[in-house]
Amino acid sequence: MYKKKTLCVLVAALMLVSLSPVQVHAAGPPCVQIGVTTNWTCSVPLVNGWNLISLPVVPNMTANANSVDLLFNQTGLSWVTSVFTFTVTKGVGAWQFCAPKLAAAKWSCVGTLKFMVDGAGYWVLTKGPGVALKFVGSVIPPASAPPAYALSAGWNLVGYKPQPIPLATVAASVYLSSLSPNYDPNNVWIYIAVAGIWSRTDAAPLAPGNAMWVLMSTADTLYP
Repeated sequence: MYKKKTLCVLVAALMLVSLSPVQVHAAGPPCVQIGVTTNWTCSVPLVNGWNLISLPVVPNMTANANSVDLLFNQTGLSWVTSVFTFTVTKGVGAWQFCAPKLAAAKWSCVGTLKFMVDGAGYWVLTKGPGVALKFVGSVIPPASAPPAYALSAGWNLVGYKPQPIPLATVAASVYLSSLSPNYDPNNVWIYIAVAGIWSRTDAAPLAPGNAMWVLMSTADTLYP
């Protein structure tokens, strides 16, 4: 019964992603630097319905800061009902999901999605008033190499993490330039919140907290 219910949820999410060009997503406001440190606080708005988001920074609040449980145990996020992402492993794409289970006013994840990482995109469904998902972290953690994200042939759900600080809004073509000519510029799907429509071109702008679908002709590595 659980497997059947899970399959129905995944199919419904795929239909929403594929067929609903005006599902909600809002661009995040500028991130704020914490003092003179390398840490930033970023707030990504979540509106009632589906939101397509990404992590503008690498969470570093605790050793397991990027766990779904910790990220969503924030004030007001009890309205979140599910989180989905799409991953490709050895050429096979699959959905990972998380449904919240509230116990003692704490949000715990039930499902296959346990962590949220930079470089990936996430569908977040809320059923209630608009709230904000806050991230505290840095663009590149201390002593770490610059980011590099492996993409596969076919569709990839890609997040946007501005470099070298989490403030810039740039055209998707600029962010994806290291992938040229291995991605289709006419099949970069980004939701434009101010217009309430989807854009299917890499000329559309990306802001902190945005995510996009990118169609690749072959596997490649994204170097933001």
